[in-house]
Amino acid sequence: MEARTLAQNLLGDPKEKNNIVTRFPSSIILSIAYGHRVTSDKDRYVLLADEVSGAAATAGALGSSLLDFLPFLQYMPSWFPGTYYANYARKWAPKVKQFRDLPFEDVQRQMKEGTAKPCLLVSELETLGRGPIDGKTTIDDIKGASSLAYIGGVETTTSSLFIFILAMILHPECQARAQAELDAVVGSQRLPEFDDRDSLPYLECLLHETLRWHSPLPTGVPHFTVEDDVYRGMLIPKGSIIVGNARYDEEKDKPLGLLKILTNRAMSWDENIYANPFGFEPTRYLPAPLGRGEPRPVAHWGFGRR
Repeated sequence: MEARTLAQNLLGDPKEKNNIVTRFPSSIILSIAYGHRVTSDKDRYVLLADEVSGAAATAGALGSSLLDFLPFLQYMPSWFPGTYYANYARKWAPKVKQFRDLPFEDVQRQMKEGTAKPCLLVSELETLGRGPIDGKTTIDDIKGASSLAYIGGVETTTSSLFIFILAMILHPECQARAQAELDAVVGSQRLPEFDDRDSLPYLECLLHETLRWHSPLPTGVPHFTVEDDVYRGMLIPKGSIIVGNARYDEEKDKPLGLLKILTNRAMSWDENIYANPFGFEPTRYLPAPLGRGEPRPVAHWGFGRR
């Protein structure tokens, strides 16, 4: 439904393209998390979420601020040296709390009225209502999971869509080939369905190449080791902050400072795996002789449990 709305809206006013593209993942994720569908750029959930997302984006690089390395700074007074990000967090805490509480309270009210739509929050609350989930899960955990679905999904999905549009502008021959495949398989009287996916191999390659070429999260989300680990003979001590280098490349991106020290070959631009890694070549994933049979990228989704 949202894909059809996006396609229709893209035919409209070109001045509204940015809002239209952003609204697409916003509405999908808010529907999944809260059963709420976005129909306006003035939607109160979206406006509130945009404020929180903007605050998160300017709150320092994940896993690399002084507060990450010296957690005790969160307890220091505002005048204490090194507490900038702790003070920043205190400033935005009420807005973050509002973002977690507002949709939660709306869904709770809808459940009492019998008007709540199926969604993550309803499912979790119903499960919690039948008894302890695991003896640990709390209301705050459920609020956090629901709100983080939006924070983690909207900007990355929006970025991926804009990267795709950029790729099609730079490589019109790829767009023409994908369109020809769609016309041959789907025709001109309907939009593609999920059942068509296996019959659209070039379009599938186009999708993966978009994500490999420019990942929406070049260094992913930093992880924290909970025990000692050994990788290729190298000890990674418990408590280490791990940054997975999905796309940053020392020569091409020229990172500075600490990032330059940490940066090695980017996974999705590894010349040992991908020929011409900086080029946009969807056919690289097709088996020979149509392509080179290169592996589909996985680093852009980050790492950990799924």
